[in-house]
Amino acid sequence: MLTIASRLRPHLAGELTEHLALAAASLVRSIALEQKVTGRGVHYARGKDFYNIPARYRAGDRLFTWHLVTKAMDLLASAGLIKHHLGAWTYGRQSVAYATDELMALVGSHIDVSEGRALEARSETIVLRDSGGKKLLDYLDTIATEAMRRDVLRINESLTDLRILHRGRRLRTPIIRRIFNGSFERGGRLYFQGTSVQNMSAGDRLDLEVVVEGELRPVVEIDYRALHISMAYAEAGVSMPTGDPYSIDGFDRAAVKLAVNVLFNARSRRSAVGAVARNLDGPVSVLLAQNPAASGDSIRDLAETLVSAVEHKHSRVNPLFGSDCGARFQRLDSDIAVDVMLRMLEQTGRCPLPLHDSFIVADVDADLLRLTMTTVAREHGLELEVKEHRAVHTIFEDLLQARSPLVLPPARQTAQRVASPVPSRCCGSTHSSLSPLAGNSPDLHKRKPISRIYASRHDTCGVHIDVLDTVTRTEPPRRAPRAIGSCGRPVRSPHVNAVAAHPP
Repeated sequence: MLTIASRLRPHLAGELTEHLALAAASLVRSIALEQKVTGRGVHYARGKDFYNIPARYRAGDRLFTWHLVTKAMDLLASAGLIKHHLGAWTYGRQSVAYATDELMALVGSHIDVSEGRALEARSETIVLRDSGGKKLLDYLDTIATEAMRRDVLRINESLTDLRILHRGRRLRTPIIRRIFNGSFERGGRLYFQGTSVQNMSAGDRLDLEVVVEGELRPVVEIDYRALHISMAYAEAGVSMPTGDPYSIDGFDRAAVKLAVNVLFNARSRRSAVGAVARNLDGPVSVLLAQNPAASGDSIRDLAETLVSAVEHKHSRVNPLFGSDCGARFQRLDSDIAVDVMLRMLEQTGRCPLPLHDSFIVADVDADLLRLTMTTVAREHGLELEVKEHRAVHTIFEDLLQARSPLVLPPARQTAQRVASPVPSRCCGSTHSSLSPLAGNSPDLHKRKPISRIYASRHDTCGVHIDVLDTVTRTEPPRRAPRAIGSCGRPVRSPHVNAVAAHPP
């Protein structure tokens, strides 16, 4: 931190106090780290009320004050080291700071994304916010809150010791907290305090590896199926309809799932319809299939039709829709999550990485995690199914590590190539890639592996690339590891993910 502060001083105007210089360095480290890890900015508050928080949440950080944070941000913006967007973050209308190229050139080499983080002795891990989720509330400790804090401490100590890599780079694990909303009967889910696996896409998470007894192991993500709607039927004391609870003719499944969860969290039907409409119409829209039953052409009409369809399909739990029961369900699923993590820690010595209703573990722990999840759910009165997600390219990683040529089935080698040149770069020269070989069109109606063959030749280093790209319909699209050409540079293509087979 002192090194970053010394590099910043010549660029910041005016007389800097020691505290202001350190505050600027601390902010720069967070902003540059976020740029390196996610390419996004860091949001923060400029209002004084945000910093007027109970003592238990301050964690002894003397630099986290309204004066130091806002003053340091303004100095960094004036120096051209950050791009400042005031009030751009929708959550609480907070401001967002992005690293500029000048900042990354100045301190980028001093930012280590794998740097370990010690647990703050005074960091509060049991957090109570108001029902709106904005203001931190103080509370009197009880036997229950002290027990929860001890459990979270055990989880944090284990996660800190866990060695996690993402595409070969060590991934730090911030401390985790339980956050409740309004009361200790609402919420309580586990959130990492900082950038973590919870911020990754589903595809990126499956590129994680965990060190188990000195060996790198791929990960498996296992989650509960239809968690909250199963809780609703269990609370109502009625059986859930057979089949997929999110399948309704004429509607996209993701849109139905969105509507169900919104209905559980909304305080009224009217607000639920409005929330569904906003999500369908937003920049990250959930696609809604054309439905002739819609009463009009507006997004709200479509949302109204969707909500009515959900209410008809799940009429047995209609009293829970629009009742704001979602936060109560989160308290139950968070209790389940803590029990699953502690039980896995006792049995394996390793704590799963939590994602609310799913967990990530090394593949060697997958069977035990599956059994533990169903057992713990049953102990909480729920009969739940689980599903798992695995990376499908681990065989390619083994071949690449062994530098073994990839042997293709003879039938695939003679398949007709479909010409569709795609630029790809390796050692600085462009080479051509071909589209999938003809005759391997995916079967969209059956869940079975789909094989696609790619072929290309690098014009400069002479590497011939043959790729067998296997995609299973039940898995998300995956990224294969980079191929390494004989020139020593990675082969990257926007069209294919390739494994290089070096000629003898």
